[in-house]
Amino acid sequence: MTQSSKGTLKPRTAVVIIIVSVLGLYGLDALGRWAVSKGWISNMLGSVILWAAAVAAFIYILRRYCLNCIYELDGQKLSFYRVFFIKPRLEEALLTREILFFGDEDRAESKYAIKKRKSYSYKYSPYPRRAIVLKREGRFVLIRFNPMPEIAGALAEAAKK
Repeated sequence: MTQSSKGTLKPRTAVVIIIVSVLGLYGLDALGRWAVSKGWISNMLGSVILWAAAVAAFIYILRRYCLNCIYELDGQKLSFYRVFFIKPRLEEALLTREILFFGDEDRAESKYAIKKRKSYSYKYSPYPRRAIVLKREGRFVLIRFNPMPEIAGALAEAAKK
């Protein structure tokens, strides 16, 4: 079973995002130039604010619309891939027999002394965020992700064994 952490972006939505972000930055630039002309802020501060807003907008758009995680459950192996725009890259692979706990993140935190956390979850996913706990190199590792019900059911069965 393979699941992507989010759906596809419609071309119309992509055009709207681009137009809104460009107009927003132009508006912020005009506001900054107006504030500089009034003497309220320095030219350097206006430039820094504009660049900070541009970087923040880029990071938000990148995280919200471009970064993606793929979960793949192939028999006894669960793989997590990150997709940066097009090409998937394997981030983590584990065997289902390594799973000590599968379920709510708060219960996992209270039950195990977690030393390392990895997140492959998507904030806007329609599926609830779940956690897997496994032991690697003598430490408990918690992995957060948003599995669809079929993958969640298979992992819950694997955690019971």
